[in-house]
Amino acid sequence: THANSLNPIIDFQSFGSYQLILQADNGCFQSADTINVLVNSIPLLSIPADTLLCNGASFNWNLNAQQGSAPYTFSWQVQGGPIMPGGNIQLNNLNADQQVFVYLSDDVGCLDSGSFWLRVSNITSQIASPAPVCYNDSTQLNAQISGGSGSLSFRWIGPDVGYLSDTTVLN
Repeated sequence: THANSLNPIIDFQSFGSYQLILQADNGCFQSADTINVLVNSIPLLSIPADTLLCNGASFNWNLNAQQGSAPYTFSWQVQGGPIMPGGNIQLNNLNADQQVFVYLSDDVGCLDSGSFWLRVSNITSQIASPAPVCYNDSTQLNAQISGGSGSLSFRWIGPDVGYLSDTTVLN
């Protein structure tokens, strides 16, 4: 649209107060009307970074915002779950990755939203069955560990580990 449009669309590039004047002229009469438009700052929601948690852990976070017009209204939702009112996220006994969506509305209706992941570090271990072993023979045990992240430690435990050549060797 342009200045001669009766119903222009105005794209404000920054917040602040703007005065707009409509002037009409038909050659005989002139009319003018003024409107002040207040463009509010956008609220900014503080969202936690993606977080790695141990299996069974809890996660707590209090949402907060900057800018915009207080008071703020917060809500949040675990993917596929109901929208929960309030800014206090409390999740317990996590055993799978979860994406959390967070929403913010300020006092004048300006919005912000975002999401973050809670990654749950699950590991699995599996031992392959050895070939048949005869008395006085040896065999190699083959174990596999998958999942998780970061450094990983392991060891063989149990009443018969004394027969192993090294309890800290995976295979």
